[in-house]
Amino acid sequence: MKRGFTLIELLVVIAIIAILAAILFPVFARAREKARQSSCQSNLKQLALAWQMYVQDYDEVAPFCQINDYGGIGESHWPYWLAPYVKNTQIFDCPSYTTRYDGGNDYDGSAGPAYSQNVLLGSETGGSTYGPIALAQIEYPSQCPLHWDTANGNPIGWFNDSYVAPRHNQQVNLGFVDGHVKSMSLNAALELDADPSP
Repeated sequence: MKRGFTLIELLVVIAIIAILAAILFPVFARAREKARQSSCQSNLKQLALAWQMYVQDYDEVAPFCQINDYGGIGESHWPYWLAPYVKNTQIFDCPSYTTRYDGGNDYDGSAGPAYSQNVLLGSETGGSTYGPIALAQIEYPSQCPLHWDTANGNPIGWFNDSYVAPRHNQQVNLGFVDGHVKSMSLNAALELDADPSP
């Protein structure tokens, strides 16, 4: 005569499966976020290369990261200037960032890129102008942040915790003026000097 499982045995098996799932799901989530972090770093590397190509084409002068009115196109941001140097505007999107960039010039609060650009590299907004600066003015290009994971969807940013987001397993991805990309904790990132001038 065949003996089936008792209710207690079934409950024990279900409890063991639930415990294993509770242990493994966070591991899977971290592994998935690590893959997204790598994709984000690749995007930042492509953006740094596009920025460098722009700089070479424009007498080693950095592009504005924001300008209120340029030739009648209205408010525009750095993705507008870098778009001709990239093959695909999807590199403006971080896989861990919920909003997708719409490819337009204007920032409407919901369609901005997943990355901020260092406002001190060149911005014109609200009557105040920073730059754009020449590449030769940047004293330490390997230490000066160029683009990073945005905290608020704003394509321009001051380098503080209102603009920098540690969204990859509590790490923030940063692209630097010299073209390299690095991942670090928010506290370590905010210790960097974002001011490009000596």
